[in-house]
Amino acid sequence: GVALYYPSWLKVSKEQKAALITDSGTQFYLRPHLEFPDWTEINVGIQQHLQKAYNTNKAAFKAQHWVIDPTTGTCNVEKIRRARPENITASEWDKYI
Repeated sequence: GVALYYPSWLKVSKEQKAALITDSGTQFYLRPHLEFPDWTEINVGIQQHLQKAYNTNKAAFKAQHWVIDPTTGTCNVEKIRRARPENITASEWDKYI
């Protein structure tokens, strides 16, 4: 997967995106399609789907962890920092914040 701390899908490195395509090859048999004349269009569709999934997952993640204080209209960064999920290291969590 891709960490959700990138500002947008466009900021995710090409290498990470390529790794996702490679990983999807374990779920789907893409080899014959790679040489298909329309592979460029197929790849664009895959990238659009991955972008939508990234944005949806990031929005859900932020909705769960970034609680806005109604009195200030802002997030309490220290409170977010203290509420780090167990499966994320402190240094990784700081990248999200």
